[in-house]
Amino acid sequence: MKKLLVLSSIFLFLCSCNNDDDSQSNPTTGLNINGNSYTIVNAKAVDNFNFYSDTHAEYNFILSDGIIDVTAIPSSVFGFTTDNASFAMNLSISALGMNFVPGTYVYDLNQQLDDPNFNFFDAFTIYIDGNNDKDFIDVQDTVLYATAGTVTVSGTGPNFTLAFDVTLSNGNNFQYTYGNGFDYIDNRND
Repeated sequence: MKKLLVLSSIFLFLCSCNNDDDSQSNPTTGLNINGNSYTIVNAKAVDNFNFYSDTHAEYNFILSDGIIDVTAIPSSVFGFTTDNASFAMNLSISALGMNFVPGTYVYDLNQQLDDPNFNFFDAFTIYIDGNNDKDFIDVQDTVLYATAGTVTVSGTGPNFTLAFDVTLSNGNNFQYTYGNGFDYIDNRND
């Protein structure tokens, strides 16, 4: 009987540990930035092939806890706005060649006239609403941007997984993986 009680206790302990793990936030949708927690509820992948470059397949990945509205007209317009958002992230990334492919993309500010001959990202920006008015234009709001690092893309679209390992403008390292899929928007000019 004591053996059965010990085994039952061990089983209950293991089950309670598993339940604790299950109750934690999903590491691919929940993130912590500047000491605040956010949950991604909206993610867009905008295929901007041949928008700015003749040598690279260009994408923008936009993630937010609010509504994302994308304005896209091939070869002429790309932009986005958010509604009811306390944070948003925008990644501008370019794959060498005619197709966007998984791989590691290196930060390159790309202020040259010609695109580099490798996969790169030239902008990663995080917008944080500091006064809870659901915009990012006030003095209390924070805008952070990448100054170095890599973004690793895996999977196939629109179910890409993005793994960020970047240095931000505040000097902090930002490591985060998002893999819950994207709504695809075609803004190709081909």
